[in-house]
Amino acid sequence: MLTYVTDPYFGGSLNLLTVMCFTGLHEVARELENPFVNVPNDIPLNNFQAQFNEALMMMFSGWNPDAYWQSTKKEHESEEGEDTKS
Repeated sequence: MLTYVTDPYFGGSLNLLTVMCFTGLHEVARELENPFVNVPNDIPLNNFQAQFNEALMMMFSGWNPDAYWQSTKKEHESEEGEDTKS
């Protein structure tokens, strides 16, 4: 480093900065290599996805705009069936 800078302290700090950048890059690469390992500080993505799926199922099992027309059609068909019997 002393080839590019004349001050040894600035060269040492520049060297430390370079090593820290490569170390950080290495840590990011390790995380990307195996992203689904369950370590204590990871976000529980499986739990979040299960809660989201449950919320979607609850939301869609409720009132559906087509349910009104389907139920009135079934009621109408059942009333017609009763009228033909009597």
